[in-house]
Amino acid sequence: NVDPLVTRGDFYLQELNFASENFGGFYFTTGVFYLHRKEEFWPSNFTGFGFVPGADPFDDILEQINGIPDFVQNTYARSVKDSYAAYLELNYDFTEQFTITLAGRYSYEKVRVSNNGFLPSLFNDPTQVSDPRGSHSFKKFTPRAVLRYKVNDDHTLYASYSKGFKSGFVDFSAVGRCPGGPQDFSCIPDPVKPETVDSFEVGYKGRIGGV
Repeated sequence: NVDPLVTRGDFYLQELNFASENFGGFYFTTGVFYLHRKEEFWPSNFTGFGFVPGADPFDDILEQINGIPDFVQNTYARSVKDSYAAYLELNYDFTEQFTITLAGRYSYEKVRVSNNGFLPSLFNDPTQVSDPRGSHSFKKFTPRAVLRYKVNDDHTLYASYSKGFKSGFVDFSAVGRCPGGPQDFSCIPDPVKPETVDSFEVGYKGRIGGV
């Protein structure tokens, strides 16, 4: 039996951009990005059967039939992430028709997680047990390159390459719940590694029939 899960989130986002003028066919854009995100589960009430060490299996069955739980678990958990990024895009018009773009973005993220643990002494206690491994960070440089050929005002051909990056994930459900207590992380799963993808694209943009 699971009661409604109360989720609270605080977000702060700030981004600054700058675009230059055209200097003889050369122009650029640059910027920085920051995101602070805090998510909390406050609390999740879970009624469970058969989780008490040494409990008799037959007794557990009777408890489920009669609706008498072994325990009611209140879980408090928190995840805090700070994301930073900076990017630069350079453009150069070799001719009125041919343009090359080179760009890069550097991303850095830091994640901190905590939980109120899974010990009976921590039931209904919102005190957080921090991940004994400390904070976790993910970082990546992702480039981008584009070639564009403008046939005329209505038709453009292009080819591009870019690398995508998706941050890793830290599972904080087991923090503070290992047999050795709050400083034991033997049962905590390793963070999920970030995902990356290489994207190649060749295409055409334009208006057909003057539309």
